[in-house]
Amino acid sequence: MFKKILTFIISIMMIFTNITTAFAENQNDLFLSDTVKKLRSTNVITGYDVEGYFDDKYDTAQVTRAEFSLVILNALRKDVPPIAENSYFQDCETKDWYTPYINKLFDLKIVSGYGNENFKPKNIITNFEAITMLVRCLGYDEIKTENETYPHKYLLIAEQLKLLENTSINKTIDEPITNGNMFTLLLNAMRSNINNNTQKLWDLGIETSLYKKITGNVTSVNAFEYIVTNETESIKLIWNYDEDISAYLDKNVSVWFNQSDSENYAIDMMIVE
Repeated sequence: MFKKILTFIISIMMIFTNITTAFAENQNDLFLSDTVKKLRSTNVITGYDVEGYFDDKYDTAQVTRAEFSLVILNALRKDVPPIAENSYFQDCETKDWYTPYINKLFDLKIVSGYGNENFKPKNIITNFEAITMLVRCLGYDEIKTENETYPHKYLLIAEQLKLLENTSINKTIDEPITNGNMFTLLLNAMRSNINNNTQKLWDLGIETSLYKKITGNVTSVNAFEYIVTNETESIKLIWNYDEDISAYLDKNVSVWFNQSDSENYAIDMMIVE
């Protein structure tokens, strides 16, 4: 079992590592690279080289329904048992690495399968499927819209939540999702409020006894150090990723940081407001 899990982790790392380097001149690539850094810093996705940019492979579909199920549960910070005791779908066996994740999403009413007791875990996930899962993930499935049929209901809600901003998703034709669109959808969802809650998806599981959140203005930048200041406090933070952070000076930011070492606060995740 350990070897299977290890093999899966390596394969996920290869998916996100294989879409690195080149095209730094392209502004869209710069945006996507920054998007991946934000998602990686909260462990929503893992294994991606943050120093790279996207090559032409980011415009190809590479993520299966099973893999996207794992990403959704990472975003929700849900604990999942390592081994499934049962399966809700006949094409997901208890020995498969993805079955515990798909079971959990079924319990949370985020997935329902294809109506014939199949989930098709190895199929490439489509734009409409990913959007539907993210809308349900945010708790908006019960919202009534002017068109309740699939996928129109979820596309309408996604537009209202601004999940489609900065994507190239065609709302009239369902297509396999590209890496670029998947990353952007995820970031937009993470910035969205959970239904009937002032909390954003970013906040789930972050602000604990170990992590603290500060929102304020970047008043100083020196090498890899920030100082973030608001009305009540001023905190020096360390940015762990290799990038030019001078552009964040005077920006309003929300930062989650590990407060276990009071002399060397390390940023876990930062969002520019």
